[in-house]
Amino acid sequence: MCYEEVKSLTLKWFDGFDRNMLWNQYRFKTIKQGYPPFDFPKHLIDEVDIEQFLLEEKFRIPLFIGTQFGVNPDPKNIYLDMKEPILVARLGKSLLSGCVAGLSISCYKEGVFHEIEFFKN
Repeated sequence: MCYEEVKSLTLKWFDGFDRNMLWNQYRFKTIKQGYPPFDFPKHLIDEVDIEQFLLEEKFRIPLFIGTQFGVNPDPKNIYLDMKEPILVARLGKSLLSGCVAGLSISCYKEGVFHEIEFFKN
């Protein structure tokens, strides 16, 4: 199987996301460090500094990668003193097999992801 075929298997969730009239207008933001390798539609993602990552923006939300070894970057370290809920996205991925479960849009508050919508891979 070539790289493009494997990549297409990890982005199946995007079809549901793209058809969703509420969420398809959102973009995602990452910081430079703390992420395992992952595939994501490049036109939807911006790499920002930590100050921008922490800003609550109307149509751009922080992206995390959830694996069997934890969430990266670690939201507990990033939102250390934050008590207010924040809208985030979490891509579920196995680091061992490379399989992607899907993309979750969640409300993160005090160490817990409360799922709002899930786009299955």
